Amino acid sequence: MTRKSIAQARHRSVDCTLTDAVIDAREVRFDHDPVDDLPVLADTDFLAVRGAHAETGISTAADAAPAYGTQTTPFLLVGELDRRPHAVLLDRFDLSTITAVCDRDGSRSPTSSDQLTFGNHVSVLDNRDRREELGWPLDRAAFTKRLDEIRNDLMHFNPDPLPHNTEAKIPSAIATLRQYADR
Repeated sequence: MTRKSIAQARHRSVDCTLTDAVIDAREVRFDHDPVDDLPVLADTDFLAVRGAHAETGISTAADAAPAYGTQTTPFLLVGELDRRPHAVLLDRFDLSTITAVCDRDGSRSPTSSDQLTFGNHVSVLDNRDRREELGWPLDRAAFTKRLDEIRNDLMHFNPDPLPHNTEAKIPSAIATLRQYADR
């Protein structure tokens, strides 16, 4: 029985009983990959988890959310850290202006903004002329050094876990980008 099944039973009949709200549980094995069950969990709100010889308990979306949040948050933060400067730079500069900073020798002329890398974004933010156009009152060298440190920590096959304090640097950099993006 779930909140949804109770609401549906009440919708069918105001005089319903708890029995009218009972729904069958979808069973999964305790050793089954939980990622495969997320769509079912989203649809049914709970799963009956069966051990090798007996039922061991239930799993709900409330159980799954913190676990997957902990695992996915770093990826979501890295994605936002990549998207934020990309969006800011494309909002302020055309591709040829960005390319002129990133590809001074003309060896890798991006033909689309999708071909720009995080390293390209850092190069544009580190460029004195482009930074003046942005009008951000940040220490250019310190800010781009921080972004470059994050890039190096994430992209250069460092051992697991990430170097000390890298995970804390990402939200800080995102907060700074959010603060100045609309200026």
